[in-house]
Amino acid sequence: MSLFQTARTIAVREDNAPAPPDYGFEANYRSLQLAFEFSAEQFLTGSICKPEDLFLRS
Repeated sequence: MSLFQTARTIAVREDNAPAPPDYGFEANYRSLQLAFEFSAEQFLTGSICKPEDLFLRS
């Protein structure tokens, strides 16, 4: 388990903290897609970018 996942588990289980948003590209794909669509609709960018075109997979 990664350090971030361990810290998240401890915070939620032992400190009764609210669960933070999910980590990772797949978990946040739709949010990224919407942000890129909104930026294009508001003419902040010239076109709608795809999340997979802007982030490298590890």
